[in-house]
Amino acid sequence: LDPENDRLFVAVFRIGRIIAIDLRTGNRTIISGSNDAAGIEFVGEGPSLLGPAGIALTEGPGGLYVANDDLLHVDVATGNRTAISMLATDLGVSSVPGLKLLGHGGIALDAEAGFVYAAGGSLIGRFDLATGDRKIVSTYRLW
Repeated sequence: LDPENDRLFVAVFRIGRIIAIDLRTGNRTIISGSNDAAGIEFVGEGPSLLGPAGIALTEGPGGLYVANDDLLHVDVATGNRTAISMLATDLGVSSVPGLKLLGHGGIALDAEAGFVYAAGGSLIGRFDLATGDRKIVSTYRLW
């Protein structure tokens, strides 16, 4: 929720898209990701949105953290996506094997401590926003 601009950000898991919904009018705007049904045209540049699910507003204006198997930062103005933490080590960002956010369960920002917590699969992970390092905080089962 972005109360200053009266809009709600939503992750559209199936088609890899982040949209904003104007709460006054109901109008939707694609912020980042796939711009067409075929998945050929995109809004913004950077790592792909492969099933985004969790979203948290950044502490400063104009950004979102997105749980997308990995953790991305999305610039709301441009749609550009930047990797905060990914499993692939050749992308120049930190990684920890085994902490992949399959089947996302949620995301929360602890701005004061500089962490994002995200759940996926049977894991809850902590992502360091300064370094990209990941740590498994807990494991759980939903069934």
